[in-house]
Amino acid sequence: MPSVPEDPEAVKAAYAAEVDEQVEQARDRAERATAWRREVEALLGHGTADGGGVRVSVRPDGLLTDLRISDASAARGARAVERAVLEALTAAQAQVRSAAHAASVQAWGERDNAVNALDAEVRASTPPPQPLVDPGSPDGGREGGTW
Repeated sequence: MPSVPEDPEAVKAAYAAEVDEQVEQARDRAERATAWRREVEALLGHGTADGGGVRVSVRPDGLLTDLRISDASAARGARAVERAVLEALTAAQAQVRSAAHAASVQAWGERDNAVNALDAEVRASTPPPQPLVDPGSPDGGREGGTW
């Protein structure tokens, strides 16, 4: 039995519907990407140390947005403050990495490449902080340092 040629208008309508669907999917993904970017940009990680005497906030791009040191913590000396700041910063960085990852998974799903890309970018922007002085100094951290 010979095949009947398809109606050219029906074929055009089917292609048009397919293109419309692809355009709508692209629009939805763009809107989701914009909302996700805004959410990630607004994230802050918070960390504390020295019983709350040192508080740090950091953004996913690594920018330190807040640093508070109580008088009691400051009285322990520059090196003790340095150690506490590094501890609080490390905690804040871990928190912002976790929050950025969670926002990405919620927006894109665990297997999406965007999740891995943002994780790598945030890790690169928030490397582990390094001490500036010898933490094993025999002076108990009271001498030296700058304020």
